[in-house]
Amino acid sequence: MEQIALAIGKDDSGAFATGHFGDSDRFAKYVLHADGELEPQGELRNDFKSEDERHGKSGKLKSVLEQLGGIHCVISRRLSPNFKAMALQSVVQPVVVEFDDDARLLDILSGQRTYLFGLVSDRLGGERRGDVPVLAAEKEPPEA
Repeated sequence: MEQIALAIGKDDSGAFATGHFGDSDRFAKYVLHADGELEPQGELRNDFKSEDERHGKSGKLKSVLEQLGGIHCVISRRLSPNFKAMALQSVVQPVVVEFDDDARLLDILSGQRTYLFGLVSDRLGGERRGDVPVLAAEKEPPEA
């Protein structure tokens, strides 16, 4: 695998969204290359942000993933019930990243590319884990 496609939840100011992925104002799409380069692929407005749904229902999740199309991994700052459902059922790998400085997000993802590539490869191979990986800026990634 030479690259994976990522989507990151953002707010209207352009900052990494602090809420759940599906509640983001928009999604920034990137391609993460095996050498760690993160190539921006543009942004999409979240057409389903205001969709009335209780936490943990799959309608909004399905709609958001369809809108993103071809994504291997979604990145959020906060765990949601839909991330847990995605971990069990979807080919898309959810990941939570904990940090305080938005400027570090892309460096964290690039630095932990081997771990992310492993998660995506396992998922594409049919493995579905119920846990959602949590990456922290100051910690090493959990073992895949």
